[in-house]
Amino acid sequence: MTTPTIGIDPSTMTTTQPNTTTTQPTTTTTTQPTTTTTTPQPTTITTTEPKTTPVPIEIGGNCSSSESCEASNPNTECNINGYCQCKADDFFPFNGTCVEFTSLIPHSFSLNPTETTITVAWVGPTGLSSEYKVEYNVTVKGNNFDQTNTTTEQKITVSGLTAGQIYIVYVFTVLNDSIPSETVDKSIVTIPNPPDCPLYRNDYNAPNITITWNKPDGEVEGYTVQFDSGTPFNMTSAKAEIGNLDPGKNYTLTLKTYANNRISVNGTCVIRTESEVPDPPNNVTKIDTEGQDNFNISITKTDEPRGDIVGYRIDIYGKNYMDESFDYRRSVIIPDTLDNIYQVTGLQAGTFYYIQVYTINDKFNSSISFNFTGLRTAEDVPESIFSFNRISSKDSFEVMFQRPNIPNGDITGYKILVTGGRPVICKEYHLQNVNISANKNCTEVLVSQIELNQKNMELNVTDLLPSVTFTVNILAYTAEGPGIPFTTTVMTNVTAPYRPGTVYATRSGQSILVTWKQPLLKTGPTSYHVTALDLIEPGRPVLSYCTTNKFDDTNCTGGNLEEFWKYKFQVTAKVFEWKNTSDYSNIITTVPGSKCIFIFFL
Repeated sequence: MTTPTIGIDPSTMTTTQPNTTTTQPTTTTTTQPTTTTTTPQPTTITTTEPKTTPVPIEIGGNCSSSESCEASNPNTECNINGYCQCKADDFFPFNGTCVEFTSLIPHSFSLNPTETTITVAWVGPTGLSSEYKVEYNVTVKGNNFDQTNTTTEQKITVSGLTAGQIYIVYVFTVLNDSIPSETVDKSIVTIPNPPDCPLYRNDYNAPNITITWNKPDGEVEGYTVQFDSGTPFNMTSAKAEIGNLDPGKNYTLTLKTYANNRISVNGTCVIRTESEVPDPPNNVTKIDTEGQDNFNISITKTDEPRGDIVGYRIDIYGKNYMDESFDYRRSVIIPDTLDNIYQVTGLQAGTFYYIQVYTINDKFNSSISFNFTGLRTAEDVPESIFSFNRISSKDSFEVMFQRPNIPNGDITGYKILVTGGRPVICKEYHLQNVNISANKNCTEVLVSQIELNQKNMELNVTDLLPSVTFTVNILAYTAEGPGIPFTTTVMTNVTAPYRPGTVYATRSGQSILVTWKQPLLKTGPTSYHVTALDLIEPGRPVLSYCTTNKFDDTNCTGGNLEEFWKYKFQVTAKVFEWKNTSDYSNIITTVPGSKCIFIFFL
């Protein structure tokens, strides 16, 4: 029987005996026979040393070996000062236990770059009491850049970096100014700077252009170029050639820089090709009914504006009568509208119009136009007749005139009113294509037919007196009524005077009064010359005479006659160079004694 040893676990002790046929009580095997060899071998006996179970000692307790410390906490050890502590290289004490240093390692480590900054974020150890001082050491390294920052926050932004460059970021925790954690690190590339938009140039002439830009600050390996919605492509130089472009059009240029497998944000620019001469409108149509001074048109834009359409130039040609040719009237510029409906104003009523419409883009007018005819404004009353002329005789006159220059419609007729003389004569003439109402003041209305819009008119006014001034009013008519009257005067011709009627001589006191009967008609500006014929000495010239200067005068008193002398008188009517002399008057004897005195009765 073996005596147990204190501190030794019997179950851990193994004794090996020589082979024998005698079975030991503790190792008897009844199922297997003992193996016997022909040559006996020595038996190996393994003996386990007695094991002493250490007494557990807590952190901070006195110890002589680490086993006692480990018996309480496997993460502790006995230090040289003879008390239990956390294993210095791997653990630190926390809330009465030992925590691995790996719990200090920052985790959830993230980097967020811009072009010149990196924002570093992480999650540090949690659950530490306030007695622990926790700081973080952040180092950023790159080409010609090495910066270390210490912070108690779990986030920091490092600035002053170069765009598109690779940086390595190192972060570790420092506990109580002395206990560092393991370092975590990551590499990151700052975002490259996008190129600035190309400066404006005036040589982007479609269809092919070359675009250049300046290299941005920072690292650049190349550029990604996209023009409008086309397929992006890469370029290693700051230049791109683009084809199949239209003139006068804005295109969106998207530029991105790439470096170290990182791409910049989009740099979006507008590139405009130079405008060129546009095509004319595709179509022009009339909208609604024309007014007296306007019409509305719809303009269909050209498919080839070659720039931004800003409006249209309309050259307006017109004619007043169908039988005339179009002449240039004026040009108007109208701005572009969303509905493409345009009103042209300031026109003349009843006029035929032909227009030429040109496209205007931001730089040019189209070189050819879209031409549109068939426009006519609504009618109005006409203006006065044109080119009036007259031919007079002693008892009639002929008037000639042309249709109004501005008819404001179709001229359907004319009304000519002739008034004047003593007694007053009123004659009305109608030159008409349609009926014209008569003036009730004239008893005589003469009607003759003319053609619509007849160009030249002639009218004979007869049965008139000579040297009479007549007022002539001429009114042109359209369907809207009479227009502006043309008023003038026409005088029948002056002619030789009629012969004065019977002449009488009578004594009136010391004077001789000569009277005569007025000529039948006035034929012009009339004067009368009275002569006295000496009957006693017939060979003598006229001794005296008297003169009047009015057609209506019918008497005259003479003087300077011989006393107690016999005379007879004669009256001569004079119109310009024409003369007509009356018969002689009766014979009369002057009063004896004193000379006669002239007395004129006007």
